Amino acid sequence: MSKHWPRQLGVHLTEHSLRVVEIVGGGTVVHSWGRIALPRPLPLMKKDRSIPELADAFKAALQSTKPRPARPGEAVLTIGDEDVFSKVVTMPKMDLAQAREAAPHELESDLPLKAESMYVDVSVLKILPDQPQMEAMVFAMNRGLVDWFLEAADAIRLPLVAIETASLSLGRLYQAKQQSYITVDIGSNFASIAIFANDLIHVSNSVSLQDPAWEKALAAQELAFGPNDLATQFNIFLTNLTEKIIASLRFYQNRVPNAAPIEKVFLSGSGARMPHLDTVLAQYLQLPVVIGQPVGVTCKGKQVCDTSYLAAIGAGIREKDE
Repeated sequence: MSKHWPRQLGVHLTEHSLRVVEIVGGGTVVHSWGRIALPRPLPLMKKDRSIPELADAFKAALQSTKPRPARPGEAVLTIGDEDVFSKVVTMPKMDLAQAREAAPHELESDLPLKAESMYVDVSVLKILPDQPQMEAMVFAMNRGLVDWFLEAADAIRLPLVAIETASLSLGRLYQAKQQSYITVDIGSNFASIAIFANDLIHVSNSVSLQDPAWEKALAAQELAFGPNDLATQFNIFLTNLTEKIIASLRFYQNRVPNAAPIEKVFLSGSGARMPHLDTVLAQYLQLPVVIGQPVGVTCKGKQVCDTSYLAAIGAGIREKDE
């Protein structure tokens, strides 16, 4: 039995846009892709959570894909890490199914809202030997926000089979290539940062970039900057991003005994299109930094996949039983 649906959709919702990819070939070929600008910035849309407005955006994004409009089918929605609470916790030892059922009550003191107001998921990181506890990564999301996504998709008969963070989607792209790595998905206002080791996510963070010059350059597609220009033109962006990456790396090293050294940093998102950004970040971080490309997935008719679609691709290759 195939691990994938015959045709899967990956849908990536960001602060200003909605991207869709249609994946065939058992999760190996991106056949179609498209993007629309949201009618309003996502933070404004989330305030009143209009189902028709989001449903229309989903429908328009499906119709925008080339070379053919994507038909509704099993879809995975990926969203920015800023919309998801995540934390590494210690909880009683149990299997994954039990942990997912028990998490809302066992971890209520760790959650930002009451358990009944959130959807909670768990990923087991480590069973502590000779102890009745285990370490787990908890993900929690506002129930009203999730229901808004589901109801808007249902309005156009788009079956959302899962909702996940951009970091989880991106980590799926590189698992066959690296043992330990950092993913950095860069937009105009936020960046999502995650650290993976041995196919598990150990750190998941987001950072507000707070740099009007960076936001303006991306919006205008002004990308003709030399490596020295980046440091002077976008100092706020680089400072906020690198400080968060370094803090995430230190947390990982302190939290995980004998932590595997990071082999590579993968960049994605619209911000990864900025020339020389990988070189500049490598100098700041003293780590190998590359522009991300999926392992085992090709984009039909293209030599490389557009970095702004990588989170959508990672969502679209999610397996049925994940």
